[in-house]
Amino acid sequence: MKKSKYHWQVITLPKGGGLADQISAHNGLKNPDATLEDMNDPFLLTGMDEAVERILAAVENEERIYIYGDYDCDGITSTVILLETLRELGAENVDYYIPNRFLDGYGPSMRKYEEIAPDIDLLITVDNGVSGLAEVAYLKEHGVDVILTDHHELPAELPAADVIIHTHLSPDYPDKTLAGVGVAFKLAWGLLGEFPENALDLLAIGTVADMVSLLDENRIFVKYGIKALRKTKRKGIKALLNRAGQDLATLNEETIGFTIGPRINAVGRLLENPGLVVDFLMSDDDEAIETTADLIEATNKERQRLVEEMADTAEKMVEPTDPLIIVWHEGWGEGLCGLVASRLMQKFSKPTIVLTIKYDIAKGSARSFEPFDLFASLTELKPLFEKVGGHALAAGMSIKVENLETLKQEMFKLAEKVDLSEGLGKDVIEINLEDIDVKLIESLDKLAPFGMDNPKIEVLTRDVTASNIKIIGQKRNHLKMQLGSSVSALAWNEGENDYEFTSSNLDVVGKLSVNEWNSVKSAQLIIEDYKIDGVQFFDFRSKARKAQLQKIDTSDALVIDKPQLVNVKDYDRVFITSDPRIPTRDEFNNLYKFLSEHKKLDKQGLLDASQQLRIDLPTLSAMINIFYELNVAKKGEGYAEFVGKPTGKFEETPTYKLLDLFKYHPISEIKEELNGL
Repeated sequence: MKKSKYHWQVITLPKGGGLADQISAHNGLKNPDATLEDMNDPFLLTGMDEAVERILAAVENEERIYIYGDYDCDGITSTVILLETLRELGAENVDYYIPNRFLDGYGPSMRKYEEIAPDIDLLITVDNGVSGLAEVAYLKEHGVDVILTDHHELPAELPAADVIIHTHLSPDYPDKTLAGVGVAFKLAWGLLGEFPENALDLLAIGTVADMVSLLDENRIFVKYGIKALRKTKRKGIKALLNRAGQDLATLNEETIGFTIGPRINAVGRLLENPGLVVDFLMSDDDEAIETTADLIEATNKERQRLVEEMADTAEKMVEPTDPLIIVWHEGWGEGLCGLVASRLMQKFSKPTIVLTIKYDIAKGSARSFEPFDLFASLTELKPLFEKVGGHALAAGMSIKVENLETLKQEMFKLAEKVDLSEGLGKDVIEINLEDIDVKLIESLDKLAPFGMDNPKIEVLTRDVTASNIKIIGQKRNHLKMQLGSSVSALAWNEGENDYEFTSSNLDVVGKLSVNEWNSVKSAQLIIEDYKIDGVQFFDFRSKARKAQLQKIDTSDALVIDKPQLVNVKDYDRVFITSDPRIPTRDEFNNLYKFLSEHKKLDKQGLLDASQQLRIDLPTLSAMINIFYELNVAKKGEGYAEFVGKPTGKFEETPTYKLLDLFKYHPISEIKEELNGL
């Protein structure tokens, strides 16, 4: 038996129309064919009129304007959009700041606000601000006007800013799910008085990277932003994609989510000057772009290495019986805690908090899944924190080390009130393998771009058989196989588990795609999860498989290393390693002569026979058993005694048939024999 990583929740689709229409209706996709014309008027956002009026006045009066962004992809793209907009409007006295994660922490920084207050007239935040109660109060006391644009969870008390633009404070705005970059884009639109087409590429990057809902307006942002990215003139984006081996012409939401976004975010996670990405995205200087692109690529690789190290250490700290994972360690990378938390959550199916300690403060991130609301839980424990903020499924925090044990115990209590027994859920659509073809897959393309609330379809197909299983990849860590007769499949990072797919009753969950090779299209399934019911039998009779077995945990499995009929009902997995040698007719004749001459064979006699006849002991023992069954010999007390001529053919004895079964027959026949006991 192989359990699935996720709890599969089979979706019941609405009836009528094709599969794409059914999925669209189920997801709540309001208008699959929406265009730029369907975007909402930016002035439906509460405070937009006041913000535009104040900013345009600041530009006209040459006031000192300061943009305060955030160090993630959403915050950086928001900053670039607003900065380019203000410069297009003629603002000459405008500056920006991307917080240093290690120095300023998450959100508004009092340290930075105190530094800039004497030198600015107007501060505009993007992708942050609503948590800065004291920070905004400080600016107002020092005569600075403040406009906040944000999309994060609203606190109980809002800062006393001049204007706050936030979809949840805008009853007339139809879509409440914009990312920070979406709000910044709307502000840019309002300021310019026309649609800011040149910002569409950045809008798509920030929206996808921040993992907001792609059902309504965000879907339009990404759909048209991808088109803009494919012909972008931003040399920085082209340089990033070049180093990642990605092609602009085939760029899609996955390219943003897995290539562009992580590289931009890596800078904010590891370097002290994430603002360099702002300059990078706006630059036209070839030499500077190449230098920065190299730095970003190297930083991303270092990020990957450090995450692996942190995750390995953190996994050893996890207590299996705890209802929630909360681990901390001195010296971990603060900017990597969220990535490690996400990895632990995925692996152990538990909400996770990962913190790094420096001096007497622990800082880090949390990740969760429904039905455990992180933001609500952390807010309930807010007095314990120095700083905390985020969403229902992701949060950041800082806390004194002396409060960590209290936090752990209180979070355990909150987690125990929620039923998390089913673990991470995965919505799937059940489909027959034979119904999967290129035409079906291509019909689903109209649902793209895929993302939060509009995920790329994951299908469940049951009781399939895999064939032509091959380990692929530079590190030999991936699998390629054939499912049924017409669907190829890939399983990333399952190279060491190739034996699992030899079972004939696979239930597989994965994402559909079209594979094109030499202009020939074929259906393909990218395997995300799988399970096998009942006892699994694995053929490990080869030398290579026996070596592989040394790396597999067989503590709960049955390993059959010699021909034998055993009851397997109490095991989930059975590994067959027995590969016996079949004795020849001459060897039987030679043993018969030896036994007839010596009459009795005790332990020493058996050793002598093995040496003289040059037959290994396991084979010799099997031959003695066959002689028992043929009445050539009988068992004595610690010896075999010669009786006489055989009463049948050795090929027809149970022992010989058992040797033959384990030597020459497929695993399915061995399984049938063992299951028949």
